[in-house]
Amino acid sequence: LSLWWLPDVNNMCRIRALEARTRSSAGEKVVSGRPGGFNLGFTINLDEGGRESDLRLMEAGKGELNENVNFIVVPSPLFDNAFRFEGAFRKGYYLAFRPPTQLRMIPYSGGALPAKIVIDFTLVDFQAMFKFIDIEEVMRPVAEAHGGSWLSLETLKADSNVTAYFTNILQKPMWDDDDFQSYFEGHFEMWEYRVDSDGPAVRLRSVDERLGYALERVKDASEAADLIVNSGEELRRLNWLHVIPVFEALEKPSASGNEDVSAVVMRMEAHRKLFGALLGGVLATASKASLGELARLARCLQKISADGAAPDVVQKCNDVRTALGQLVLARADAADRGNVSDRANLEDLPTFLALPGMSANSDALVRITSPPLADAPLEQILQTVTAARSVGAVSFAAEAAQLLLRQCCREDSPATVVAGALRSLVASGFHLDACAATLQARAKAMPTEELAATIAALGE
Repeated sequence: LSLWWLPDVNNMCRIRALEARTRSSAGEKVVSGRPGGFNLGFTINLDEGGRESDLRLMEAGKGELNENVNFIVVPSPLFDNAFRFEGAFRKGYYLAFRPPTQLRMIPYSGGALPAKIVIDFTLVDFQAMFKFIDIEEVMRPVAEAHGGSWLSLETLKADSNVTAYFTNILQKPMWDDDDFQSYFEGHFEMWEYRVDSDGPAVRLRSVDERLGYALERVKDASEAADLIVNSGEELRRLNWLHVIPVFEALEKPSASGNEDVSAVVMRMEAHRKLFGALLGGVLATASKASLGELARLARCLQKISADGAAPDVVQKCNDVRTALGQLVLARADAADRGNVSDRANLEDLPTFLALPGMSANSDALVRITSPPLADAPLEQILQTVTAARSVGAVSFAAEAAQLLLRQCCREDSPATVVAGALRSLVASGFHLDACAATLQARAKAMPTEELAATIAALGE
C-alpha cells in the first residue's frame, strides 16, 4: 500500500495498492508518481443511518469516486508520529483496524474506542517494510504453492525466500529442525507437522480447517462475531460441531457489562451468517451426531429465538430449529429401531420438545430416554409434563402424566411433592378422575394445608 497525495485539500490522500494494473493506468503497473490504480474504498450511506463500512479495492481515476476513496490525514492526539485517516467526504468516520485481519470505516466522535479497535497508524517507508515481515508471511506462500499437500521440511528450508529471510531480515543462521518443529507445533491452528519414514514434513491447513480451530477457541462475543463476519465461503464447509462454541460465546455478556452499537450489529450479523451457513450445508454434516450433541445445539438456538432478536434473525433461527428437529427425530427413530446405540438424556427432553414439529412426532423419544421416564424422579417427570404441555405435545404430556400418577401412588414418594404434582396435573386438565383417586389414596399422609389446597384445585 502507498499514499497518493491530492492537491485539492491539505493532507488529502488516497491509499493505493501498488503494482496493480487497471483501466485508469492503461493496463500498466501503478508505480510511484503515476495516478490511478486500485484504492482502498468504502461506502457509507448516510440516508440509511450511516453504519460502519468494510473496505474493498476500488478502481478510481483522477477525480473519480472521491466520496469513496479520499481520506484526510490528521495527527493522532494520543501518539507521537502517528496519524488517523478520516473520510474526506464522510466526516466523523475513520479507518480502523480490528484484529486479526479486518479494516473498516467506523463512526467515532471522541471518547473511548470500541474494544480491540485501532485507529492510530504510523507510516513506514516502503524500503523499510521488509524489516517487519513475520516468518509466517514468508513460509505461507511456499506452502500454498504446493496446494495444501505435505511439504518436506528440507524443501521448505531450501526455498530462496526462506533462506533470504534468515540471511537478510533476521541476519541469523537458519533454524534447525527442532526449532521449526517447535514453531509449527506452537501454531498448530495454522500448520500440521509430522515426522515419518520420509523425514519431517509440514502442511498448511485449509482455510476452513483454520477457521474451525479458531472458532473452537473463541473467548467472548466480540471475538466470535469478528471471526464469523469476516469469514467467506469456508464457513459453509465447516463441521457443524465448530459452530456450537461460537453460539455459546455470542451469548456471553461483555466484560464491561455494556455493548456499543457496533458490537450489537456485529453480533446480529454473525447470527445471520451462522444460520445461513447451517442451512447452506453445515447442518447436513450433523447426520451422525448423537442426541446429546444435538441437544447442546438446540439449547443455543432456543435462547436466540426467545431473546427478542431482529425478526429476520428469529425467522432464520426457527428455520434451523425446524431442520434440527428433523435430525433429532431421525436419530431417535434409528435408536428406537436399534440401528444406532444412543439414548436421549431425560434432562434434554424439554429442549427437544420445544423444537418445531416435535410435538406431534415425539413418541420415539419416550422409549429411548435415559434413565427411562418411568424410573425418573417424580419432580423430573413433572418437569417433562409441564414442558410437553407448554409446546403443545399433548399426547406426550398425557402419557408422561400417567407415569407421574404411578409415581404419586408409591408410598415412598413424599406426600408434599405428590400434592404439588397433583395440583399441576389438575391445572393442566390431565386425568382428573385418576388425580382424585390418587389424592384419596395418599390423603392420610398429606399435611392438612397441602390436602386442602389440592382438594380446592380439584373442586375448581
